Amino acid sequence: MAHTFTGLKLQGELGRFGKTEYSDILGVLPMPDEKVVSGCDWGNILIWDGGLITLEVLRTLRKNCHEAPIVQIFYEDEELWTVSLDGHVRIWWYEKIDRADPPDDDRVILLDPSYDFYTPGMSLYQVTKRREEGSMFIAQDGNGGIWQIDLNTVTEPEPSMQLYKCHAGKVVDIATYCNGRYLASLGRDGRLYIYNYLTKKLIFGYEFPAKGSRMIWPEAELLPTGDVILAGFCDGQVRVCVVNLRNEENIILTITQVIKPHNKPLTAIQINSRASIVVTGAEDSTIFVFAVNTLQNMEEFLIPIGFIPAPDSVTCLTWHPKIVSIVHIKHYFFVTAT
Repeated sequence: MAHTFTGLKLQGELGRFGKTEYSDILGVLPMPDEKVVSGCDWGNILIWDGGLITLEVLRTLRKNCHEAPIVQIFYEDEELWTVSLDGHVRIWWYEKIDRADPPDDDRVILLDPSYDFYTPGMSLYQVTKRREEGSMFIAQDGNGGIWQIDLNTVTEPEPSMQLYKCHAGKVVDIATYCNGRYLASLGRDGRLYIYNYLTKKLIFGYEFPAKGSRMIWPEAELLPTGDVILAGFCDGQVRVCVVNLRNEENIILTITQVIKPHNKPLTAIQINSRASIVVTGAEDSTIFVFAVNTLQNMEEFLIPIGFIPAPDSVTCLTWHPKIVSIVHIKHYFFVTAT
């Protein structure tokens, strides 16, 4: 602690990595004997004493403790628990680590975990016990969701159960279906989710192969089907998606057209009131114009007309009620295009 004129404050201390490669640290745990246990970028356990790394823990055959950084460490009943982004929770016998005295030229101890818990497809950020007694934990999944996982070291653990599903990161756009009780969200993770906002339930999910950036769900009156979603992505592509919402228990999404008008992330997409023109803008400082084909051939729903160069990245597009579109350009420019 440091004494300052505003009171006591934590005083930072630069860690000395010695022969160990420098690394960012996410998970850290101070021990009662003033040693510190931490993780590292490559997934191993580091033991610190006096601000210096004294020991590195690896598994047998010098395998890393985890295949991704350790994000959480806690100590319970003489056992060290590590939680990693690789989806594993591993338990280590700490006494063996604490008593280890490897040679000075190779400050490494090889130790296999006593227990190893894993749920496929999960990227763990944090776990917390559901109740004081018991083996059930609530886990935050970096891939989007909250799980209940059983970390039982006595009997066979129960299967993991997902309690909540969501985007893994930023939600970049939302849109509503004007003829029903549905809301769609597009995430930076490339996932499209559709919710029934009356029942407050997620009813459909779809994962695209690219990061999402913008989306619109045109009004049903403008298009023959009313089930068309136009989604833009960070790879510059626009995907035309036809969603069948007749049965909530069996929603079907079909991608009928993929077109690439931009070579940088798409930042804006709009359709005019007559549903005859679609315009897109992107970080590549261009505005692309499409004619809308309202016939039954959804494979050519967007017909390219041409593009307009802009003075900078396009951040927003909107339509004038009668004749022009208004474009907001980065660094405070406004441009009108007839």
